[in-house]
Amino acid sequence: MDTLSSINSNLEFEVVNSSQLYFDQFEYRAVFYLQELPCLRNLKNDPDKDRLMISWNLSQRKKFKDHLRHVNWGGNWHSRSDGLPIGDEVEPNLLLFYDFYMLGLDNKKLIIQSGGYGYLYTNNKKYIEELSKLPFIKNVHGYQINVAFPKGTITLKNPKHPCRLYFKDKKISKQQKEYLVNFLKNHEGQIRLGPALAHWVKKDEYCYLYGNFFVEYDHESFVSMLSLVSPNTVRKTVTLIKA
Repeated sequence: MDTLSSINSNLEFEVVNSSQLYFDQFEYRAVFYLQELPCLRNLKNDPDKDRLMISWNLSQRKKFKDHLRHVNWGGNWHSRSDGLPIGDEVEPNLLLFYDFYMLGLDNKKLIIQSGGYGYLYTNNKKYIEELSKLPFIKNVHGYQINVAFPKGTITLKNPKHPCRLYFKDKKISKQQKEYLVNFLKNHEGQIRLGPALAHWVKKDEYCYLYGNFFVEYDHESFVSMLSLVSPNTVRKTVTLIKA
């Protein structure tokens, strides 16, 4: 991912040809970075409680990183930590972003990934442009969907498999995640995991499925088997065609 300037006042949008809008409803997507963005997960849409939860989540992250400083890794502890040291500016930045998101448009969707990256979906181009101007938001990339292919299909330059399934946004238990991860690992070499799902399987400690997680596969029987291992988690399936 190319790094853009911290303040993206002239944000350009890459046009993505597709068979449908993002989540069947959004024309635009922004990918961006905000340090400690995962502290905004699992909020309740109650501003007072949410702001307290963000502060509490961040305090737990600080304690975790302080603990890492005292672990003898046999080398530089920074090489084993997750992300940058948490400075005094991080909490105000998180709260400012929370206010920006909560006070903005009603019709939007935010997906938070590990490592501080977020995906913001909307039908308002100016909303993403305003996001890109926030001085603490980094690495912003804008995308615009152009519906150019039959619904239910996705075009790829070189598809390795004929089908793809997407997961629902859904919290699952640790045991359910273990079953799903083991199932996917047992099919290694026969399927392809999307980048976000691959990271979740290998490193991410969170037990939450996201709508941009996908698996590419060859036979419909794979979906049936996955549904037995992980019931009610598949959001949709699509056909992959060569561009």
